[in-house]
Amino acid sequence: MARKRKSGLLQNVFELVAMLPWWIGVLTAIGLYLGLHLYASQPVAPATTKTQIASSISTTFFVTVAGVLQYVLPLVCLAAAAASAWRASKRKSLVQGVTSSRSAASLDAMTWQEFELLVGAAFRQKGYKVTELGGAGPDGGVDLLLVKGGETTPLTATSNSPARGHPKFPQAARSDYDASALMAMRAAASLSL
Repeated sequence: MARKRKSGLLQNVFELVAMLPWWIGVLTAIGLYLGLHLYASQPVAPATTKTQIASSISTTFFVTVAGVLQYVLPLVCLAAAAASAWRASKRKSLVQGVTSSRSAASLDAMTWQEFELLVGAAFRQKGYKVTELGGAGPDGGVDLLLVKGGETTPLTATSNSPARGHPKFPQAARSDYDASALMAMRAAASLSL
């Protein structure tokens, strides 16, 4: 099982914002810039007594940090919004590719990451709220969290045999998508696209 590597603040912000719809990422970038700019542009009162020195130093420090972050955090949010938009476009093209295909060959040609996106898109079309948890490599763990009617179901999307993956969680394997499932997916996509 792959170990989760340590990540920094900027990477965490990127991953969090990339999970949101792209337009929320853009609004977050604008809000962060405006808020941090407002804080960074406030004047720092000069210290006139010994007791004011500590306060002046800390205020100067935070104003300086806000001055840097007012540019860095919005750029990270905009990059994450672009990643979110790309993922949404990728999902849509995967669904269209599978629904227009006459055989399961389109499923066989997919990478495991594309298959996870496709399975998530299929459950979204069925009314589930889907959270994609898939990591940087095929780890056999939970890839998707499906929420519908207050019930959360973890799901492993695997491109291998159903025997692989996490034993406690339901799995969606390529072998599960036979001709009838492919036809059902086409029908569901034609209703919602």
